[in-house]
Amino acid sequence: MYYHPSSTSNPWQFYNLYSYPRIISVNPYFYPYSSFFPRSFEEMWQSYNSSPAEYYSYSIPRERNQLGYPNVPQRDRPLLLPPPPPNLMEAVRREKARKTIEYKWKKLYGAPGKSISSSAFAVGAVEKVGDGYRIRYENGAIYTQNSGSAYWVHGLIGQKYDALGGVQSWLGFPISDEIPLQDGGRVSRFEKGEIYWWDGMDPIDLNEVTLTYTGTHCFGTTDGPGTDEVYAIISVIPPSGNTSTAMTKLYNDVDDGESLPDYIELYRGKPYGLNLNFVLFERDQGDPNVYKKTVESSVQAAAGLITTAIGVVASPAAAAVAGPILVSLAPTVSKEINNLLGTADDFLGESTLPLSMKDMVQLATRPDELVHNNQIRKKLETHLLTGDGSSYKGYFNLHPAPTLPTF
Repeated sequence: MYYHPSSTSNPWQFYNLYSYPRIISVNPYFYPYSSFFPRSFEEMWQSYNSSPAEYYSYSIPRERNQLGYPNVPQRDRPLLLPPPPPNLMEAVRREKARKTIEYKWKKLYGAPGKSISSSAFAVGAVEKVGDGYRIRYENGAIYTQNSGSAYWVHGLIGQKYDALGGVQSWLGFPISDEIPLQDGGRVSRFEKGEIYWWDGMDPIDLNEVTLTYTGTHCFGTTDGPGTDEVYAIISVIPPSGNTSTAMTKLYNDVDDGESLPDYIELYRGKPYGLNLNFVLFERDQGDPNVYKKTVESSVQAAAGLITTAIGVVASPAAAAVAGPILVSLAPTVSKEINNLLGTADDFLGESTLPLSMKDMVQLATRPDELVHNNQIRKKLETHLLTGDGSSYKGYFNLHPAPTLPTF
């Protein structure tokens, strides 16, 4: 049906003053056998719908003007058309997903190979998975959530992802292609975590990790009579530059062979590598809080070298670039701390441990071990600190961070 303002009659002269400023009406072309000419759009709609009132924001008044047109102020009562059928919308989303995935396939120069998608959930090679779509190929699969982006998951990482349950697993949908790492590894990012792989090891799925200090063991006290009173200042320098410094409690009356179990969380975040610094003192006449500030300023200065060189690190690719810088900072941090510490307390030793991304991922998934009469759990330890004739080691643990429940 076509509509246009009538050329044979001018309805405006028939409208009353009340309806004139608010009414927009059109007359249809004259059709034979039409007993309703001229008709408004509302009357046309009523002929197609048995109960048109449900498509309006409220009931339609029955007042009419002189020409017989119902007064329908369109700006006050907009016409609400029914939504399209759900199967039509699903077909539109599936077609959009197909185009997105095929565009990604072309950008990869066909590296995924031929499509092998065929299942009860596949229509035209596009499979519905979760709230998104995928097409499986000879070498992996390409996923999209119709956000305009698609990502390829393949190889050993793809096999691990499928074994975990794919998009239904705790990882969710992929948000990156595989990212190469400088030490020969690869990583794929997902909504809630990553899958890492290095040559010679199985893929590891991991999100965040926690690094904790678990205690110190005395192999031998300092020279001279009596027992020791020791404490440690521990610092962490991650590639993000957000350093943290913690001080242990004062351990009193420490004897040879004594273990000092403790628990301090030092770091919680992505396993993108970090520098761990451990400084041990014997209490004499100094102020431990002053020494803590001295160590803290030293590690913050070292962290500034990372952000100056490569900026803020927020991805595995950037962390891979920061890795060699972290390794080079280890002697720098040690030298700065040794130069700054002219203290009234006895300086027993310092140890800086650079941990790469690979180190952190492997340590996080490795079983810990109990040492020194099962009093201290550890995966990582300092070298032997031997200041003033003493012998001490500090111990640390690294675990996958617990996932907080969502409500």
